[in-house]
Amino acid sequence: MEEEKSVLDAYFAVIGKDDPTAYDKIKKAAQYETNSHLWRIVTAKDSEGNIKGKFLTTDLFMTVPQGTDPFDKNNLREAGETSWNTVMARSGQNPESWKAYIENDSGLLKPLPDYERYTFTSEFYGYGVYTGGETLEALGSGSSHKGKDYAGIPLDKLKAGDFKPLTKEEAKERAITSLYNKDTALQRVYKKLPNGERALGYRPAKLSPIAQRILALAASNSYWRPEDNSSLPLHLLEEAGYLFPQLGAVLQADSIPSVKRAFYVQARHELTPNLGLAAWYLRSINDDRHDYLAANGGGNDVASFDTLANVIGVGARYRLGNRASLSVDYGQNRTDFGRYMNGHTRYEHAAGTSDFTLRGRERGGTPTFWVVRFDVGTSDTDVPHSWNAFIDYKAFEHGSFFGGNGTEGLPDRYLDGIRSFTVGAGYVPAKDFLLEAFYTFGARGIGKRDTLYGPENFKLGDYTRLQATYKF
Repeated sequence: MEEEKSVLDAYFAVIGKDDPTAYDKIKKAAQYETNSHLWRIVTAKDSEGNIKGKFLTTDLFMTVPQGTDPFDKNNLREAGETSWNTVMARSGQNPESWKAYIENDSGLLKPLPDYERYTFTSEFYGYGVYTGGETLEALGSGSSHKGKDYAGIPLDKLKAGDFKPLTKEEAKERAITSLYNKDTALQRVYKKLPNGERALGYRPAKLSPIAQRILALAASNSYWRPEDNSSLPLHLLEEAGYLFPQLGAVLQADSIPSVKRAFYVQARHELTPNLGLAAWYLRSINDDRHDYLAANGGGNDVASFDTLANVIGVGARYRLGNRASLSVDYGQNRTDFGRYMNGHTRYEHAAGTSDFTLRGRERGGTPTFWVVRFDVGTSDTDVPHSWNAFIDYKAFEHGSFFGGNGTEGLPDRYLDGIRSFTVGAGYVPAKDFLLEAFYTFGARGIGKRDTLYGPENFKLGDYTRLQATYKF
């Protein structure tokens, strides 16, 4: 108890900065559930006297200490003994009628159909400690009758060695200490039943009833309402240096690393004076390791890659007279990295709801790129008044593009994972001076982009670029 008090005092020292009276108000609202260590066998019978079920249950009763210090052990023991004596005088080892304790949402009695119509009788089983692994399910939903409630298990789930007998005096001592000692106390737990209702149960406590109640009241909005009734007093915690992890998903743009070192080879062949073919190969070498995280439920899947580029490409160019040409290029990046980037996020989604659960990343196929371009003329900075014009259509799947040098007509944002058209022209007004203009339109994503609420198709606005180059 002393360790719990130290922790709570430190916690409420922070709360006191926001509401100095909060701790006092919470401490005064003191009532604790007492683990009696008294057990009964309860029998359920229908109207014809047929036995429908038997249960092993324990008495749970409320103790309300007086005073303002919830950690006053002498005060707690005095209140616990008073409660114990009161309960023993009212019922003790005598048979009891269960009717007043039965509620419609009883978790313990759910296996019995029409249990509301049954007759329940009890007989004293003994004093002791249940050491089995079953959760003690409450007879009701948590409300007590005359300061008492019951919780237990079906009798057929009681296994040999699951019950450690105690004398009456030993049980009394453990009942009194269960107010402040987690080792003899029980703790409430809840579960959702198949019909959607909530059932109450009890398991061995991880905190004393004092700490359980103080923390529960502090988390409620009845005694302390920080930050406009927020349940997370972030400004106080930040000032005190506390940090709490918050589970959530973060949208992050894919970052394609640049290729720092690569092996490149190209072969060209002229089939006719007007038609030429080319083939080339590029492979990155000595790449750094790159790790990528993909949200999957409450955690992340990690994918690691140390080879970025393994690209093969082919191209052809056909000359149309002396001033025009048509060219086509096609290639693939045949690496796991490329296939990962060309994939998509997996979602679980119930139709008609806004609930999306992230389930990692699905790898795609080998990313490809291709460009078709028609050129007319040639801008030559050595020839004043020379000019050129072109139109192209291009598509680079995500994972096939590793970035340009920024001197062409488009930024990387309009190339990576995008298909688009571009028209452009160049003109040399004077020697060593080049003017250029580019207009890109119809830019659309090849795949879908991720959002927190599923994937979506997207497009980019038209892009215009004017630039001048002077050679010296």
